[in-house]
Amino acid sequence: MEEPPPLTDRLWLASWRCWLQVARLIVSVELPEREGAPAVGVKSYVPGPFHLSTLLNTFTPLFRRVHRSVQLGELRGDGLPHILRQVVSVPLPSEQSPFAVSSQNSELGLNPVQECVLECVQVVLREQLVVDSPLRPALPDTLRLLLDFTGHTIRPPVSKFPAPAASGSSRSSSSNLVREGGAEVGGDI
Repeated sequence: MEEPPPLTDRLWLASWRCWLQVARLIVSVELPEREGAPAVGVKSYVPGPFHLSTLLNTFTPLFRRVHRSVQLGELRGDGLPHILRQVVSVPLPSEQSPFAVSSQNSELGLNPVQECVLECVQVVLREQLVVDSPLRPALPDTLRLLLDFTGHTIRPPVSKFPAPAASGSSRSSSSNLVREGGAEVGGDI
Protein backbone atom coordinates (compact mmCIF):
# COMPACT_ATOMS: atom_id res chain seq x y z
CA MET A 1 0.00 0.00 0.00
CA GLU A 2 1.28 3.42 -0.96
CA GLU A 3 2.01 6.05 1.66
CA PRO A 4 0.02 9.25 1.23
CA PRO A 5 2.15 12.31 0.55
CA PRO A 6 2.98 14.36 3.66
CA LEU A 7 1.10 17.57 4.33
CA THR A 8 2.82 20.70 3.14
CA ASP A 9 4.00 23.28 5.66
CA ARG A 10 1.24 25.56 4.39
CA LEU A 11 -1.42 22.99 5.30
CA TRP A 12 0.14 22.37 8.73
CA LEU A 13 0.06 26.11 9.39
CA ALA A 14 -3.58 26.25 8.25
CA SER A 15 -4.28 23.42 10.73
CA TRP A 16 -2.64 25.49 13.48
CA ARG A 17 -4.79 28.52 12.67
CA CYS A 18 -7.90 26.30 12.66
CA TRP A 19 -6.89 24.90 16.04
CA LEU A 20 -6.63 28.43 17.43
CA GLN A 21 -10.03 29.36 16.00
CA VAL A 22 -11.71 26.23 17.40
CA ALA A 23 -10.03 26.77 20.78
CA ARG A 24 -11.25 30.38 20.94
CA LEU A 25 -14.79 29.27 20.12
CA ILE A 26 -14.80 26.43 22.65
CA VAL A 27 -13.67 28.69 25.50
CA SER A 28 -15.96 31.51 24.42
CA VAL A 29 -18.75 32.06 26.94
CA GLU A 30 -21.32 33.01 24.33
CA LEU A 31 -22.27 30.43 21.76
CA PRO A 32 -22.47 31.87 18.25
CA GLU A 33 -26.00 31.82 16.85
CA ARG A 34 -26.77 28.86 14.65
CA GLU A 35 -28.57 29.41 11.39
CA GLY A 36 -32.27 28.73 11.70
CA ALA A 37 -32.15 28.51 15.50
CA PRO A 38 -34.78 30.55 17.34
CA ALA A 39 -33.40 33.51 19.27
CA VAL A 40 -34.50 32.57 22.80
CA GLY A 41 -32.68 34.28 25.66
CA VAL A 42 -28.94 34.45 26.04
CA LYS A 43 -27.29 31.14 25.30
CA SER A 44 -24.10 30.05 26.96
CA TYR A 45 -21.98 27.02 26.24
CA VAL A 46 -20.02 25.22 28.91
CA PRO A 47 -17.51 22.82 27.36
CA GLY A 48 -17.14 19.52 29.15
CA PRO A 49 -13.84 18.01 30.24
CA PHE A 50 -13.88 15.63 27.28
CA HIS A 51 -14.24 18.52 24.80
CA LEU A 52 -11.34 20.34 26.41
CA SER A 53 -9.09 17.29 26.77
CA THR A 54 -9.63 16.36 23.14
CA LEU A 55 -8.82 19.88 21.99
CA LEU A 56 -5.70 20.10 24.17
CA ASN A 57 -4.43 16.64 23.25
CA THR A 58 -4.15 17.78 19.63
CA PHE A 59 -2.08 20.83 20.62
CA THR A 60 1.26 19.17 21.37
CA PRO A 61 1.84 17.29 18.10
CA LEU A 62 0.51 20.22 16.08
CA PHE A 63 2.62 22.82 17.88
CA ARG A 64 5.75 20.67 17.55
CA ARG A 65 5.13 20.54 13.80
CA VAL A 66 4.52 24.28 13.27
CA HIS A 67 6.46 26.01 16.07
CA ARG A 68 8.94 27.57 13.63
CA SER A 69 6.08 29.25 11.75
CA VAL A 70 3.91 30.34 14.69
CA GLN A 71 3.47 34.10 14.89
CA LEU A 72 4.72 35.67 18.08
CA GLY A 73 1.36 37.35 18.75
CA GLU A 74 -0.34 33.94 18.87
CA LEU A 75 1.62 33.16 22.05
CA ARG A 76 1.04 36.50 23.72
CA GLY A 77 -1.78 38.04 25.79
CA ASP A 78 -5.01 37.32 23.91
CA GLY A 79 -3.61 34.32 22.07
CA LEU A 80 -2.71 30.98 23.62
CA PRO A 81 -2.36 32.32 27.20
CA HIS A 82 -5.95 33.64 27.08
CA ILE A 83 -7.22 30.32 25.72
CA LEU A 84 -5.46 28.34 28.46
CA ARG A 85 -6.69 30.74 31.18
CA GLN A 86 -10.24 30.22 29.95
CA VAL A 87 -9.77 26.44 29.85
CA VAL A 88 -8.76 26.28 33.52
CA SER A 89 -11.67 28.53 34.48
CA VAL A 90 -14.31 26.19 33.02
CA PRO A 91 -16.36 24.81 35.92
CA LEU A 92 -16.47 21.05 36.21
CA PRO A 93 -20.07 19.85 36.58
CA SER A 94 -20.52 17.64 39.64
CA GLU A 95 -22.04 14.82 37.58
CA GLN A 96 -18.81 14.64 35.54
CA SER A 97 -16.41 14.78 38.49
CA PRO A 98 -16.15 11.00 38.97
CA PHE A 99 -15.08 10.65 35.33
CA ALA A 100 -12.46 13.39 35.47
CA VAL A 101 -10.03 11.63 37.79
CA SER A 102 -6.57 11.23 36.38
CA SER A 103 -4.49 8.13 36.74
CA GLN A 104 -1.14 9.72 35.86
CA ASN A 105 -1.03 12.66 38.23
CA SER A 106 -3.71 11.77 40.74
CA GLU A 107 -1.19 12.27 43.55
CA LEU A 108 -0.90 15.89 42.39
CA GLY A 109 -4.67 16.32 42.36
CA LEU A 110 -4.80 17.17 38.66
CA ASN A 111 -7.69 16.25 36.43
CA PRO A 112 -7.10 15.31 32.76
CA VAL A 113 -7.84 18.84 31.51
CA GLN A 114 -5.32 20.33 33.92
CA GLU A 115 -2.76 17.74 32.86
CA CYS A 116 -3.32 18.68 29.21
CA VAL A 117 -2.94 22.40 29.98
CA LEU A 118 0.29 21.67 31.83
CA GLU A 119 1.60 19.68 28.87
CA CYS A 120 0.72 22.50 26.44
CA VAL A 121 2.57 25.05 28.58
CA GLN A 122 5.59 22.75 28.90
CA VAL A 123 5.82 22.29 25.13
CA VAL A 124 5.65 26.03 24.49
CA LEU A 125 8.07 26.81 27.32
CA ARG A 126 10.65 24.32 26.03
CA GLU A 127 10.58 26.01 22.64
CA GLN A 128 10.80 29.50 24.16
CA LEU A 129 13.83 28.52 26.23
CA VAL A 130 15.84 27.68 23.11
CA VAL A 131 18.28 30.59 22.84
CA ASP A 132 17.67 31.43 19.18
CA SER A 133 13.92 30.68 19.16
CA PRO A 134 11.79 33.29 17.39
CA LEU A 135 9.17 32.63 20.09
CA ARG A 136 11.49 33.62 22.95
CA PRO A 137 10.10 37.20 23.18
CA ALA A 138 6.74 35.69 24.29
CA LEU A 139 8.44 34.01 27.28
CA PRO A 140 7.23 36.70 29.74
CA ASP A 141 3.63 35.96 28.71
CA THR A 142 4.15 32.25 29.39
CA LEU A 143 5.74 32.98 32.77
CA ARG A 144 2.80 35.27 33.69
CA LEU A 145 0.47 32.43 32.72
CA LEU A 146 2.35 30.05 35.02
CA LEU A 147 2.19 32.61 37.84
CA ASP A 148 -1.57 32.88 37.31
CA PHE A 149 -1.87 29.10 37.50
CA THR A 150 0.22 29.10 40.68
CA GLY A 151 -2.23 31.61 42.16
CA HIS A 152 -5.05 29.16 41.48
CA THR A 153 -3.60 26.88 44.15
CA ILE A 154 -4.75 29.34 46.81
CA ARG A 155 -7.87 30.72 45.09
CA PRO A 156 -9.84 29.19 42.25
CA PRO A 157 -9.93 30.97 38.90
CA VAL A 158 -12.80 33.34 38.22
CA SER A 159 -15.08 31.83 35.64
CA LYS A 160 -17.20 33.68 33.11
CA PHE A 161 -19.08 30.46 32.44
CA PRO A 162 -22.37 29.68 34.17
CA ALA A 163 -21.79 27.69 37.34
CA PRO A 164 -22.38 23.96 37.03
CA ALA A 165 -25.99 23.22 37.74
CA ALA A 166 -27.21 20.75 40.30
CA SER A 167 -29.50 17.93 39.24
CA GLY A 168 -32.96 19.08 38.25
CA SER A 169 -31.94 22.61 37.26
CA SER A 170 -31.91 24.33 33.88
CA ARG A 171 -28.95 22.31 32.65
CA SER A 172 -29.13 18.62 31.97
CA SER A 173 -26.18 16.26 31.90
CA SER A 174 -26.81 15.47 28.23
CA SER A 175 -26.33 19.03 27.05
CA ASN A 176 -23.81 21.78 27.49
CA LEU A 177 -26.18 24.52 26.33
CA VAL A 178 -27.90 26.64 28.95
CA ARG A 179 -30.18 29.63 28.85
CA GLU A 180 -30.13 32.30 31.49
CA GLY A 181 -33.01 32.00 33.89
CA GLY A 182 -34.78 29.06 32.43
CA ALA A 183 -35.15 26.07 30.24
CA GLU A 184 -32.42 24.35 28.34
CA VAL A 185 -31.69 25.51 24.82
CA GLY A 186 -30.36 23.07 22.28
CA GLY A 187 -29.66 19.40 22.49
CA ASP A 188 -26.78 17.03 22.86
CA ILE A 189 -23.38 18.31 21.94
